[in-house]
Amino acid sequence: MSPIPEQNRRQHYRIVYPSVLAPRLILNALVFAVVDISEWGVRFKKSDYFVFRPGVEVEGDITLFGGEKIHISGTIFRGQNDDVVIALDRKIPFSVILSEQTQLRKNYYLQIEIGESSG
Repeated sequence: MSPIPEQNRRQHYRIVYPSVLAPRLILNALVFAVVDISEWGVRFKKSDYFVFRPGVEVEGDITLFGGEKIHISGTIFRGQNDDVVIALDRKIPFSVILSEQTQLRKNYYLQIEIGESSG
């Protein structure tokens, strides 16, 4: 039996970003901080100035932490608290997710080590 409760299991691998390293999502010339990405979804911080309604189709670009730029399109799935979730029409390739995770771990841990050793 899995230690993760059924309602908390995810179907796809997910990267959750520390807020200081969050990639930027550009939708209609507006910029939003990405909270997490998976192969089939993107969660981002909503704006006080723009309302996202479930069912609305959107498309935009994300520049990932590792520098890769990806174009996404999908449908607003839900908004919860301060976040909005996009269900993607096409998946983000797993190789891109894996590369992003590698870059994030490598650089994030390097930043932590520098901060600890310089203090």
